[in-house]
Amino acid sequence: MRGIVTAVAAVLLLSACSSEDDSAEADPTPSPSETTASPTPSPSPTTAAPTTTAPPGVVFSLTGRALNNAKVVTVKSFWTGATASARKGSVVPEVRGVSTRAAQRNLAKEVILAARKGWVLPERPVGVVTRVNGRKRSGKVRVCLWSPSVSWVDKKTGKHVEAVRKRWLDYDFTVRAGRVHSYTWVGTCRRAAP
Repeated sequence: MRGIVTAVAAVLLLSACSSEDDSAEADPTPSPSETTASPTPSPSPTTAAPTTTAPPGVVFSLTGRALNNAKVVTVKSFWTGATASARKGSVVPEVRGVSTRAAQRNLAKEVILAARKGWVLPERPVGVVTRVNGRKRSGKVRVCLWSPSVSWVDKKTGKHVEAVRKRWLDYDFTVRAGRVHSYTWVGTCRRAAP
C-alpha cells in the first residue's frame, strides 16, 4: 500500500511540473482511484469567474503602489489564498478563482510537501507592491514579502522550521487575463523592517 501511495504522489508531482501552458493540458484533478489511494490534495479545474473573497483566518497586509489596480487585487487574493491553502493542506477555492491551472499545480506541489512535513505558513503575510506593469489585466506585479511572515513554520509549535533572516524577498507575479499564472522569487528588496 505504501508503494502505491508513493507512486501516485510521484505521478502527481511530476504532472504538476510538466506544463507552463494552460492551453492543451491534462485535467489536474485526480481520478477516483488516485483519490482513494492517496490523501494528497490536488487543485481541481475551474471555469468560475475570478473572486476576491479572502479565506477566513488569513490577513495579508499589503501596502505600496497601485493597490486598486486589477492585477494587484488579483495577486493579493492569490497570495491570501495560497497562505490559506498552506495552512489547510490543500488548495482552497479562493485560489482557483484567481489563478491558472499552472499556478494551482505549482502551489499544490508546495502545499503537499509542506503538509507532509507538518509545516504551515504564518496567517499574517506582509508585503509591499513595488512595481506594476503591463496591460490592465495582464502583466507583472513585483511584491516584496517580509521573510518571517512567509516562511514555513511547524504547525504544532508555531516556530520557523529553519533560521529565517529578517529581510524582504522580492517576488514577480505574472498575471494573464486577470489570473496569476506564475510567481517567482527574484531576489531581495532593500527596505526597512515593517
